[in-house]
Amino acid sequence: MSKGQQQTLKRTCVDGLPHIGLFLTVISSFMYSICSLLVKMLTDVTFLEMCVVRHGSVAVLTLLPLVHRGHLPFPKGYRLPLLLLGVVTTLALSLQYYSFKHVPLADASVIVFATPVFGVIFAFIFLGEKCSFFHFIMILITMTGIVFIARPQFIFKSQFHHYTGQTWWGIWAAFLSTLFSALSLVLVRKIKDLHYSAVMFGSMVTALIITCFFALYEGQLCTPQNPKDRIILLAFGIFSFISVLCNTKALQIEEVGLVSITRTTAVVFSFIWQTVFFQEYPDLLTLVGSLLVVSCVVLIGLYKWVNSLSPTSSTRQALACLISQTKEHHPIPAGKLCRMRDQGE
Repeated sequence: MSKGQQQTLKRTCVDGLPHIGLFLTVISSFMYSICSLLVKMLTDVTFLEMCVVRHGSVAVLTLLPLVHRGHLPFPKGYRLPLLLLGVVTTLALSLQYYSFKHVPLADASVIVFATPVFGVIFAFIFLGEKCSFFHFIMILITMTGIVFIARPQFIFKSQFHHYTGQTWWGIWAAFLSTLFSALSLVLVRKIKDLHYSAVMFGSMVTALIITCFFALYEGQLCTPQNPKDRIILLAFGIFSFISVLCNTKALQIEEVGLVSITRTTAVVFSFIWQTVFFQEYPDLLTLVGSLLVVSCVVLIGLYKWVNSLSPTSSTRQALACLISQTKEHHPIPAGKLCRMRDQGE
């Protein structure tokens, strides 16, 4: 067996595991929550500087597998999607920061973590992925859990009159951030055949160039004076790389809808760090919300397991309710659509 055939067989065995994509997503969410914790610990670093460190660390650490595999950083046929992915990633992070700065954190979190809703919709429209009753139930339960954890003011306390014009701009920024985050998931899934190192390097270099331009323009690109901040930034870059790597691999293996729902486990991890490091203990609603989010991840794992069983399996038939209403959208090519119209179909 040739070396190329061995690599193909190895990738097929790994990617064919029914739960590997969800497992990688949970790891990505865990690393993302650690990055959020490290950001809170930074005392003298601006958001643009953190973005430069994030994008730069991912790009540099991706160079080794990129060179080892002999892949081009911007291969022909994938240049436009990689450029778009870099731009969309930059916009999503920037708008998310703006919303966290001008909107109460709980309110902004509910909007930002609504990514699964748009992830499923965009994947159905642009990728033709499955869209079933099960997906929508999982979205509903997940969003309910997030609302219980975050408890936004506009739901639990009717405080609209306290919102200023700048606050409403922040709410719109959070909403746009959610759209761009969902689009980034779809773009990564769209180029799933490209090696993960090329996907990460191409998109991160694009994002790094854009972020460096604005950081230099604002005069916010300098080395932190506090030694503690330097160590935290180093750890932040490493954990960001692991998070992006696992998320990219997960999207190359698994559907956007299931990945985006599973990513919401970051909310539960963040609540754990909040308890451990900041002594902010949960109440009943927080515990119920966390239980709902975790339950969705367990049910998604069960969904994947049922789909991986043989069609004649008694277990699959007993749990057929999970997959009985699955529908798949297949976009009709323009030429075929015209022929169908001419034939009166």
